Amino acid sequence: MANKYVMLTAISTFKIRYAIPEEALLVSCDGRVTGSEQRLIDKATDAVIAERVEEFSQEWLGDTVIDERICTEEEMLEIFDRENDYLKSWTREEKIDYVRKSLGENLD
Repeated sequence: MANKYVMLTAISTFKIRYAIPEEALLVSCDGRVTGSEQRLIDKATDAVIAERVEEFSQEWLGDTVIDERICTEEEMLEIFDRENDYLKSWTREEKIDYVRKSLGENLD
């Protein structure tokens, strides 16, 4: 009997908060003081999306499983190679050992 694997896809969710001083947002590129509250919020949002500011705090909210399926060992190894390109050179046995070791403690 061929080995099978339960393949789950999960999204890990974090709540991340940013605190940006108003004066850092008030000065436009040409040095003039600008803006309504909405403009400040828009500039802060742009800075966060562009990853130009550091986080103030974060809290992990957990994982949400978004997909699940049963797959064969061959399918698991194909996915392993596709999603872990830097480990493609590992032998079949090394990949299977890696997956099996990821179990850690008993699943009871």
